[in-house]
Order: sequence, then C-alpha cells, then structure tokens
Amino acid sequence: MNILIFNIKHNWGGITTEDEIIIREFKRLGHVVIVVARPKAKFALQSAFKDKFITFKPGAYFNLISILKVIKIIKKQKIDLVITNTDKEISIAGVAAKICGIPNIRRAGSSDDLSDQRRFFTIMEKKLITINLMPSQSVFDQAYQTNKKIDKKNYIPVYTGKTPIFYDLKEIEELKKSWGIKEGEKVLGITCQLAKIKAIPDLINVFSRLIKIHTNLKLVITGDGNEKEYLLQMTNDLQLNDKIFFTGFTKTPQLHAAAYDICLHTSHSEGIPNVLYEYLTVQKPIIISKVGGIPEVVKHEHDCLLYEPGDLDTLCHHIETVLIKPEIAQKIAVNASETAKIYTIDRFISQLLEIFNEYIKRSKT
Repeated sequence: MNILIFNIKHNWGGITTEDEIIIREFKRLGHVVIVVARPKAKFALQSAFKDKFITFKPGAYFNLISILKVIKIIKKQKIDLVITNTDKEISIAGVAAKICGIPNIRRAGSSDDLSDQRRFFTIMEKKLITINLMPSQSVFDQAYQTNKKIDKKNYIPVYTGKTPIFYDLKEIEELKKSWGIKEGEKVLGITCQLAKIKAIPDLINVFSRLIKIHTNLKLVITGDGNEKEYLLQMTNDLQLNDKIFFTGFTKTPQLHAAAYDICLHTSHSEGIPNVLYEYLTVQKPIIISKVGGIPEVVKHEHDCLLYEPGDLDTLCHHIETVLIKPEIAQKIAVNASETAKIYTIDRFISQLLEIFNEYIKRSKT
C-alpha cells in the first residue's frame, strides 16, 4: 500500500502526532508512506522520518500549481490513497486524488471540523472526501446536533492510542533535575500545543492559588505555540518564574508525563487529545476537562477526575483532592493504566488498515 499524507500545518498538533505514528507503523508493516509538508513547518523540521518528505509552499485554496504537483507525486509514487485534514489540504490534495481516481481519507480532529460554516463546506463534503474518520463517536454526535447536513454514512469513529513505555527511574529523575525540580517537590504537568483553545491561563491561575498553601508545588508546561510569549508574561506578572517551567516542544511526551506527579489538561475544545492516551500509559492521576470525546474514553472518579471547562474552582478542588488523598490518586492512576490497555497503537493501526484497504478496493472496482 502506498499512502500520501498531505499535512501543510505550520505547527505540530494532535493530527500531526497521529501522522507521525502512521508513518512509523505503516513503514514497519512494509507499506510506503510519502508526506507533503510546508518547507519550514514543525512537521518537516522535527519528524523522525524527514527522508519521506516532499516540501513546497501550498499557496491558496485550490491552488492549481499545488494540485498539479500533488498529481505528479501520486502518479510517480503510485499512490493508492491520500490522507488530509484541513479545508486547504482537502482543496489541494482532495482535488488531486479525485482527478487520479483514488480515495481521499479525511481525518477530522474535532466537531469544529464538521461545521457547515467552514469554507467550501458543500464542495468538500460531497465531492472531495471519500470518507471522514472521527476521533470518537461522541465527537461526531456533538457535531451532528449542530449540523444536520452531515451524512452519517460518511463518518467512521477511529480511536487512537499509545503503547506504554517503561522508563528507568534514573532517566525520569534526570529530566526532573533539568526542570529544576528539587527533592520533595510535586510536579503538576501539562503537555499540549500552546494555543488559546488549550486554556493554559486557567491552569496558571489555579496554580497561583494552590502555591500559597502547597508551597512544594512546581508547574511544568510542555509544548510550543503562538501563546508562549503571553504565557511567559503572565507567569512573570504573577511572580511565578521560579515555580513554573516551560520545557518547549518534546519528542518524548510520555517521558514527560512519567515525570509529572499529576497529569493535567485544561482545553476548552477537543476531539480526543493524544495526550490523554499518553497520560493513561504512565500510571499517574489525571485531571482533565470534560470536552469532546474525552468522557467516552475515561470516567470520572475511575481513571481520571473530570471538570467542566473553565470551572477553575472544581479544577482547583480536584488538584487538592489528589494532593491530600493519596489513596484516590493511586486508585485513579492504577485504573488509568488498565484503560490504556484498551487504546493501543496496534488497535489504531488495525482499524486504519481495514478502512484503507476497503476504500482502495472500492476505488479500483
């Protein structure tokens, strides 16, 4: 199977993380994966598989030169299937796939991707997308409530996942030391793209409350993005520079999660964040906002503590609960590791293989 991933995003987010998994796993299984990306995008610069990349600037929506470039790649590399996500990606690679008579599999990230307010919605949905893959059934259901134009037959839920990695204690301690964590200090950690929708100021505000009582806390923020300067300024204004550490982007998010004492996620909008699957694998207590498909994967007071996005009082209460009640923290952590056994990379790849083979077969009949 020869696959073309058309990913022209500037930043590295959840879909890009999944694309990296697809490249690695499909390559391991003997398939060929080619990637088209922007020349200076995070994906092109930081992927472990840069040798599989073709880079060019995509231009505007339905850019003819870019469409012709993709058609040339499809024919030269004998591509069987194209994978896209955003509207611009569909408008270029989706058109090329249509002309070449091969499937365009669109992987949606959240219910926002199904909004009928999107540019060229009708053209995209009816003409250029073979099938949409959703991060969960509940994310699709939420989108359908606001957009009845969606054809239910054209959407399939596909759950991602992570394989547990068992890190040496010395490796974890060395990482914590690099963050300036001292003996006896507790790490509240969050891993995400530093974007407005992730609501990291919510966590910083809650942390500023907690640190007055629990003086042994440190907050570690892993990730990069457009909000970084704002968050650094906020940290400075609250005089928390010695208590909050920004690690930047990491290629080892599970190692970072393993070094947290409490794993947090504060987003106001999501499909299912990849970081949830990463958190589940490291047997740590998880506190996460109740958005998108998250409640479909984890259950409150079983393998996590959930709270409504923006409810800072409840977020604060949950963190204090985990800090002062170790038996609750331990129960959640153990149950989380059991949930991780359900959502594995092997399961994710198996689902994709079945879907890809089916639609490649259909395109050739």
